[in-house]
Amino acid sequence: MEALKDNEVAMIGLYGMGGCGKTTLGMEVTKIAKAEDLFDKVLFVPVSSTVDVPRIQEKIASSMGYGFPENEKGERERAQRLCMRLTQENKLLVILDDVWEKLDFGAIGIPFFEHHKGCKVLITTRSEAVCTSMDCQRMIHLPILTSEEAWALFQEKALITEGTPDTVKHLARLISNECKGLPVAIAAVASTLKGKAEVEWRVALGRLKSSKPMNIEKGLQDPYKCLQLSYDNLDSEEAKSLFLLCSVFPEDYEIPTELLTRCAIGLGVVGEVRSYEEARSEVIAAKIKLMSSCLLLNAFHERVKMHDFHRNVAHLIAKNEDKVIKCELEKDATLEQISVRYLWCVKFPNDLDCSSLEFLCIKTKLEISDQIFRRMENLRVMYLDNGGWHKLPLSTMTFKTLKNLRCLILSNWVLSDISFISDMKKLECLALSDCYLPSFLELQNDGVVAQLTNLKSLMLYKCDMETNNFDVVRRIPRLEELCIINRQQEWDVYNENTIKFSNTFSVPQELQWYTIKLGSLRQDDEDDDANFISHKRTLLLSCFHISNKAIKDLAKKAKVLSIANTQGGAKNIIPDIFQLEKGDIHELNKLEICNSKEIECLVDTSNHLSEVGILFSELLKLKICKMDQLRVLWHGCIPPSGPFEKLEKLHLSNCAQLTSFFTHAIVQSHVQSTIFQNLQEVIISGCRELKYVFSANTVRGLPQLKVLKIKDCNQLDQIVEDIVPSTPDMNYPLAHQDQKQELDEIIQDEQHQQFLNPHFEPNQLEIFPESTAIPGTHSMLHFISMFPAIGL
Repeated sequence: MEALKDNEVAMIGLYGMGGCGKTTLGMEVTKIAKAEDLFDKVLFVPVSSTVDVPRIQEKIASSMGYGFPENEKGERERAQRLCMRLTQENKLLVILDDVWEKLDFGAIGIPFFEHHKGCKVLITTRSEAVCTSMDCQRMIHLPILTSEEAWALFQEKALITEGTPDTVKHLARLISNECKGLPVAIAAVASTLKGKAEVEWRVALGRLKSSKPMNIEKGLQDPYKCLQLSYDNLDSEEAKSLFLLCSVFPEDYEIPTELLTRCAIGLGVVGEVRSYEEARSEVIAAKIKLMSSCLLLNAFHERVKMHDFHRNVAHLIAKNEDKVIKCELEKDATLEQISVRYLWCVKFPNDLDCSSLEFLCIKTKLEISDQIFRRMENLRVMYLDNGGWHKLPLSTMTFKTLKNLRCLILSNWVLSDISFISDMKKLECLALSDCYLPSFLELQNDGVVAQLTNLKSLMLYKCDMETNNFDVVRRIPRLEELCIINRQQEWDVYNENTIKFSNTFSVPQELQWYTIKLGSLRQDDEDDDANFISHKRTLLLSCFHISNKAIKDLAKKAKVLSIANTQGGAKNIIPDIFQLEKGDIHELNKLEICNSKEIECLVDTSNHLSEVGILFSELLKLKICKMDQLRVLWHGCIPPSGPFEKLEKLHLSNCAQLTSFFTHAIVQSHVQSTIFQNLQEVIISGCRELKYVFSANTVRGLPQLKVLKIKDCNQLDQIVEDIVPSTPDMNYPLAHQDQKQELDEIIQDEQHQQFLNPHFEPNQLEIFPESTAIPGTHSMLHFISMFPAIGL
């Protein structure tokens, strides 16, 4: 950290042998630098042994929240744009992890120190020579752990305590010594021995001492023995198979959990699939087992990754178990082994015996000849990914020979024919991403779809497709999972396509898991595609007609629901669209409603109180925007079941007629005090008729409120309705003046004079009368911002 704070040091090199903890330390530096605000931006970028400049550029850009223009394809142009963007940050730290050779910063787009004095670079590498070649001004060697440091880490991972029998402690100490001070080995071995019987500790020690790994370079034999032991100690064949599967992916590859799950199920990692949901759960359980055993690492956005040490060991184990794995073959590579079971390549190699091939991934920017798929009678999983900028044609004529295929994943191709599906009787999962799809009508002939009795999971992600394909989907007899994401703007308006969809769309009866998004309705930042697809029951529609029973049935069971442009004359969401029957939308976690001009309130119980069951009891986030006729959130009486009791975030924007959250009758009742007891964040903008935010009864129950942001609300004259300075007869406690929470940021608003009070300092924005505070929030609220309405 001293080197990072030294203004004269621009390049820092951290080097040490593989597995000694360089990546972990680099990630810890990232956290500390962010926590202490040492830099405006801190970027952590994996590099790996194969330098992929476009991937590094993409990683840096995404970490900055920046996207390259679609028409900008060249590395040089991207480097120039990236350098310009990074130069805008006054103080910048770039951490380049796992560097194997000298990097050309100019080719990547990282500014040089002489051009940007505020830019520092920290590299982690196994080689001191790399530090020297990159002109590191400070080179820091990270040694292996001392005996006592290793023992402390081992005890932590194996849960060795004072109550552990002395015999086990003695064995643990000996095993710790065998790990030779390498954190990656210690963590893996200790985690897999955690909670084991004494006899198993003895067996583990014996294996470590007697193991003599062959064909392993000097210096790697000890960690190999340790990781082999950790693998052997996994008491789950599913976890072992998943460990080997993860090693198929390239070095430092962040594997989407959903992709890993589909491939694992297709390869039979969890046996034959009865229920796809059960198989999915078993794969997730195996993943958790690997992570708890320190054999798999967590990554961002629903992804996992493998330490390069673990990956190398997995390849050796696979070779010994006759499960040959080959990865990242270059364009003209050949294989030493003529028989391979798992293959990841850029170009399919010549002279390959395909008879044993079970997993094939080709990531390319070139067209693929369909002739290579002949003689792949044992292939179970095939993943073809076109990484180019434009879709390429893919011939599927020989796909009909892949009769054993269980999982087919195609990305960014033009498919002229889809009839091959009819010959894949064992197909369980079909995932098509960014593909052009022909009409599915040909699949309706002769009951073809009805014969797909094993197809349980279907994903159509951002594919160009005809609306008649939806009619085929509902005919798949045993479909359990359905993911359809189509962002074309034609779904945003009520036109011929949306009318046809509303009239014909339905789903198979056995459907349990669904993610359906039609239209360009913007989702929240935390709901990126990886998170979005992982939701069990999600429905986002840019145009919604209330007459469609199938859609309404899906919405009732949804966990995430977002609807816009509601058609059909509904004045409220409940009960005009969804009924007040007990259990409707009971499991909803997120609700978003937009652009529905006829809706006047979210819920109307004025004539239905006796029928009201549990409503919104699991809701965590509510977002309402661009609702021209919305006047209140809730009209009528609130049932005793406690709606909104778990709500954490409330966002309201551009609701021109909204005057209050609840009608006057609810405001006067005492039930309001328990409604928002978990509310943490309130953001309101463009609600120009809103008179106040909280009623006096509501404000008593806001113990968790942390953020309050208000913008463009012309008529707002009170945050809390009718709140007055503290007097002895107040029926709820107010915080004393000296207990007021010191806010992190208060933005002064001279144009909102009604919020200013002469008894307070000029640089404060006073939103309550003197000596008052929001009761119950003074220990939590840490951010308030107020912005003037445009035109004031």
